[in-house]
Amino acid sequence: MNEGYYVRSKNKLIRMFDKTLAWFRPPLEELYGKEFATGVLREAQLEYERLVPEIPFIGGSKVHMTEDLMESVRILAYLIVLKRHGKTLDECKIILQRSMETRMVKYPRLVLKLGKWRAFSKPFRHYLQTQAKASQEKKYPEGFVFNFIHGDGKEFDWGLDIHECGICKFYQEQNAAEFVQMACSIDYILSDKLGYGLYRTMTLAEGADKCNPRLKRGGLTQWR
Repeated sequence: MNEGYYVRSKNKLIRMFDKTLAWFRPPLEELYGKEFATGVLREAQLEYERLVPEIPFIGGSKVHMTEDLMESVRILAYLIVLKRHGKTLDECKIILQRSMETRMVKYPRLVLKLGKWRAFSKPFRHYLQTQAKASQEKKYPEGFVFNFIHGDGKEFDWGLDIHECGICKFYQEQNAAEFVQMACSIDYILSDKLGYGLYRTMTLAEGADKCNPRLKRGGLTQWR
């Protein structure tokens, strides 16, 4: 279904990937020097080009979690290259976290404010409910299947129960399951900067039967 969807948009996707170079370069240079950083960035670009034709079509722009999948593929390109250079999982995690922190620093304050407002707005929550219902049809086997969970406004405002994860599936297909938890950890960085108050008590990446992210406006991010 929609074979070649991402290949047809390859140039656009590569331009989007190139924006990540500014996030990853600072921590790579700080930890390993400019020469190493430059080499890794170039290899990551080539690795991403290799991954593009492998990305499964899960509904395109009409499906909210498509961008989550695309983000995870951009990250995976770096993680594969870092592993190739002998970096441990702990080292990869440090590099990824510092890169995402660099990313958030570059975001304008207004963008962050609007992102927080949108996440808890009624239109967005209604949109997620519609997306959740559509996911139950399992039209895209390599995509996501989830339920929208209404909160009480005290413990949490809203959440998701994700029973099938397109990111987990793609990483497993690429023999990179060891990186799934790492990719999921960036949600905490985003939550911390945007005030989402994210917490989870279980994840598919850890072997549970679902991921259960919960968001509380203005709450504290509970890392795990």
